[in-house]
Amino acid sequence: MQRKAVGPTLAVLSLLTLASCPPSDPPQLRFTEVVASTMHALPGERVTISWRIANTALLKEQALRSIPLVLQGDVLATFTQLEETTRSISFDFAGPETIQLILEDENTIDNPDIAADVVTLNILSDEDAKFTATFVALSDTNYPRLGYDENGASEISFSAFLGFFDRPGSREFTIDVLEPYLDPEQDFRGYSYSESEVDGFLFAEGCRYTAMPYAPFRKGSEGLQVRAELERTDAYLFGGAFAYAGDPFDIKTDDGNETGFRGTSLAVEPIFMAIALDISFVSHTYEVGDIQVGNLSQGLVATLTSGKLFGDSGHTRGIHGSFQTTWDNSPASTGTITGNLKNADLAVPVSNASGDTFDAFVKVESAEWSMPFLSDLDFGNRILVAN
Repeated sequence: MQRKAVGPTLAVLSLLTLASCPPSDPPQLRFTEVVASTMHALPGERVTISWRIANTALLKEQALRSIPLVLQGDVLATFTQLEETTRSISFDFAGPETIQLILEDENTIDNPDIAADVVTLNILSDEDAKFTATFVALSDTNYPRLGYDENGASEISFSAFLGFFDRPGSREFTIDVLEPYLDPEQDFRGYSYSESEVDGFLFAEGCRYTAMPYAPFRKGSEGLQVRAELERTDAYLFGGAFAYAGDPFDIKTDDGNETGFRGTSLAVEPIFMAIALDISFVSHTYEVGDIQVGNLSQGLVATLTSGKLFGDSGHTRGIHGSFQTTWDNSPASTGTITGNLKNADLAVPVSNASGDTFDAFVKVESAEWSMPFLSDLDFGNRILVAN
């Protein structure tokens, strides 16, 4: 989702020496128009995408890459080679999906990382629910990679998202529906346990509710102050999306223009945001346990509270603005959780492959959510999990 500002290109011609004008740019294979019947679909709705191409004589291959968003990232991506004359595809919407239309010429057909032209668009669910966030890189935009533009900002509308809580009365501190797929001994969604890029940051993921950063002392049966053995959070707000390279590109739909992206890179990386809460349905209160923002491909996760930093950045972790959320259901029912976050700084220590060490800071400039709030026994197909 990198967004790069594109400025105008000015051609200066000499009226006195036209013969000295530089030659015109060679023709390029590229999309001139992409049309989608919709980019917000209902389950089972037929979606049609069509396109036009300039300089088709240069076309060596065109393809479609379809990437449904699942918890583990892009593991279910499919790549389909299309006939050279194909100019449209149709499918029945089954859930949020990222679509890449790919053109190859003789210079790119053997390169697995780039293409002559790539247009990427997201087909999302047609619903009022949402989870959005704006991230700003306070250090290096590569750590973690979150789809930043050249100004170091990234506006994300999460494709798949959900609020969920530990099932009533259980307090076993694992996310039930995810136990067959993720390690119950590791915290959700995942953490970087090393600053070393060479070691892949020792990323580990699991389905356990993360611990509160500072477990409070609680009164025991005899009035003694004791620390709870398992002082863990019991709810999450979670969103996943894909980050990819490209410049904004208008996609025409029946409801008007929407934004896709075009570029030459085929890279697509799954990113996520997770907010851990300790909630009470009785008093309707909560505490924030942690906030994570990370890139699964990179294995790097910036957090609000977890992990020791080098301490030389000049920034400090914390919610420096505001956080508020509320929900309308009981523990025995489904409901909706809404809220917003402003101005929170997350961080992770990094020792990159070049040997540089620093604290990588991500500012959550803002986030806003209105999403279903469900027991962790059933996610209702809102977050898909690969077997």
